[in-house]
Amino acid sequence: MGLGFERVVEEIVRQAGVSREEVMARIREKEREFGSITTPEGLAKMVAAELGVRLPGEKLKPREITLKDLVPGMSNVSLLARVVRVYEPRSFPRWDGSVGRVASLILQDGTGRIRASLWDNKASLVETGAIQKGDLLRISGAYVQEGREGEPELKLAARSTVEVVRDPFLEAKFPLPEEDLVRISDLKEGHREVDLVGRVAAVGEVRVFERPDGSTDKFASFVLLDETGKIKVFLWGEKADLVKNLRRGEVVKLENAQVRVDPSGKPYLRVGSGG
Repeated sequence: MGLGFERVVEEIVRQAGVSREEVMARIREKEREFGSITTPEGLAKMVAAELGVRLPGEKLKPREITLKDLVPGMSNVSLLARVVRVYEPRSFPRWDGSVGRVASLILQDGTGRIRASLWDNKASLVETGAIQKGDLLRISGAYVQEGREGEPELKLAARSTVEVVRDPFLEAKFPLPEEDLVRISDLKEGHREVDLVGRVAAVGEVRVFERPDGSTDKFASFVLLDETGKIKVFLWGEKADLVKNLRRGEVVKLENAQVRVDPSGKPYLRVGSGG
């Protein structure tokens, strides 16, 4: 039997030193994100985990576990896994007007893969390059939520820890996955993220435009080709400035590109946020 919603809220107020109003606002924020798939007590426990609150009955020793065994609701999880994808940190507004930061990784061990989110100060580990693709990580004190499509997601908040493992013995137990490069002729709509290598055939200029709300954004494009075909690549936001360093004929590698289709049904690639 669980602690109950009110008991969880009381523990958050007591341990985190925040007001009940702030706790309820955070819970409502979680409710907007997860809807009816999680109980009120479950939402409150998510907030507790984010604020580093240890609830009565939680085990003090982190669980040593493999990725395939992770299920939503687990807390104080400890594991070893290899970073196979890295996504740039993004900012988002909080209910109180402050700005939060989050960065995401895809982790892999011998049993499966999972998305991991690093919140606020931990997002800087990605931003500064302290965590990179290929690193073996030891994670402790994390918790597991249900993702938007029902899959487990690993969350690292205030009391979670993460370190890059440099032990050759452990690294040998978590071999680097082979690169899964896609050929241009195999690109299809619906590919969320692809990696590919090609030669630059043409380079466009950075273009700045104004949004309806008065803010501005920018984009640029270039044409990439390999032995199977060619495709147009659009770079959005800060990524647009990368075209300034591109030269026709040089070989480049794209990671985490998204496949889109234009009105005529022709595929193109999108990198970066914006638009």
